Amino acid sequence: MHLSPKLILVSLFALLLFFACSGDSSNDPQVEHSSDAGGSPSVPSPDARPQHSRMFVTSTQYTGNLGGLAGADALCQGAALAGSLGGTWRAWLSTPSVNAIDRIQDVSPWYLIDRETLVFPVHASLRGPSLVPIGQNEYGPFDWETMGFGDRVVRTGSQSGIADDTCSGFTSASGDEYGTYGWLDEPDEWGGVQSGRCDSSNARLYCFEQ
Repeated sequence: MHLSPKLILVSLFALLLFFACSGDSSNDPQVEHSSDAGGSPSVPSPDARPQHSRMFVTSTQYTGNLGGLAGADALCQGAALAGSLGGTWRAWLSTPSVNAIDRIQDVSPWYLIDRETLVFPVHASLRGPSLVPIGQNEYGPFDWETMGFGDRVVRTGSQSGIADDTCSGFTSASGDEYGTYGWLDEPDEWGGVQSGRCDSSNARLYCFEQ
């Protein structure tokens, strides 16, 4: 059987057109393109940026009976839930057998809940002064002017990371026992400075994200 030259040319043209179309992946839904029309690489969404660990002071004040360390952690977790913060939280507290800094896992740095105000850059810095006064509770910034002097007390049970007076491991609200506290507006004294009676109900808690 003999094919005419015209038929041979038409067949060759059709074959070339088939291979040309099959090699173009621009319309293939299985092929992903990482560049835009100008050849620029795609830019990650702002939502993909790393998130910072947070810390805050509770808006609620307590006596020295916190239900022990586990009870204090639960209070921090409840405060974070009330403030719609999410995450896992632990209270900064020492007992005679546990130092506060050893309870806090190293997920540094820690910011206030705005994730913009740096408070502690590394885990070791928890032993020293905070970079700023701790002026945010679980709901956000608060007004220092409306906060009385006694309202700035925070229960810690520690002084420079060493267990001191601890209200019997924070299970006692007795007026005959004492617990160490710090001042949330004093960076040098945030973690513990002196002791107050355990029956006082004006002390807050520091809560660290874990």
